[in-house]
Amino acid sequence: MIQHYCKPSLITQNMNRNKNTFVALQNIALVTFLLAITLAVSSCSGAITIDGITFGPQRKPNTVVIVGNDHPNYHAAGSVNWSGYIVRARDVTRISAEWQTPQVSEPVNSDSSTWVGIGGVAPSPSLIQAGTDQQVVNGKPYYYAWIETLPSAPKPISQINLLPGDEMSVSIVNIGVNTWQITVNDKTSGQLFTETLNYASCLCSAEWIEEAPSVNVNHPIMANYHSVTFTNAAYMREGKSLALGDAAEQAVKLVSQDGQTISQPQILDSSSMFSVVYIG
Repeated sequence: MIQHYCKPSLITQNMNRNKNTFVALQNIALVTFLLAITLAVSSCSGAITIDGITFGPQRKPNTVVIVGNDHPNYHAAGSVNWSGYIVRARDVTRISAEWQTPQVSEPVNSDSSTWVGIGGVAPSPSLIQAGTDQQVVNGKPYYYAWIETLPSAPKPISQINLLPGDEMSVSIVNIGVNTWQITVNDKTSGQLFTETLNYASCLCSAEWIEEAPSVNVNHPIMANYHSVTFTNAAYMREGKSLALGDAAEQAVKLVSQDGQTISQPQILDSSSMFSVVYIG
């Protein structure tokens, strides 16, 4: 049976969910946010039109590949909302990676985002990022692609009709001074999004992250995404193209308030490939 996945309203998606670094920059009330999404999608069945855009009928989702916590990186630093890898460097002008959109199922009213970005670990973050969001609202899963330039709110990509299992390719490239080109390619559906924008970045770090987006909470709830594997993780630093593992990368794990690991990066499978696993 084909399961139908619907997208939240573009209005509610544009609320500031603050996919931030280690410090929240913008906040809205979590209850208000979740209620708005619930009202927007509560009647979703088959094809649906939201804000003048029609979604569906949906494709049949791909089989999602899941890996286990077999090779955890025990040197990972703790974070309240990030898990994955970061590289601190100067003059980072490009980042890219590919992944299969994970499937979420629990807990109720939880969220996870898979993304790449530049500038997220600076003392005063100037994060430019793009990726996919997987959330559970009142027990139902919802998926969409997005881009964001802090401190602005995330911008959903209506051109991509995202499903779990979709093979994604995402790149962010500086093409001159403060000019950037962001490309999000759903290789499964064949839907491609490209946008050129102006943004002042510190160019001081590269990130490949699975995140529990924070919404006016000190410790956000990570949706059970099971696992996600980043491949072809690469970046450009000082004009040189590098794979993630070519420099002094830092693993980051998401931990609970009592110090328990929730989301665990694995050791690099190669210089440009790694997985992150939901522990719960």
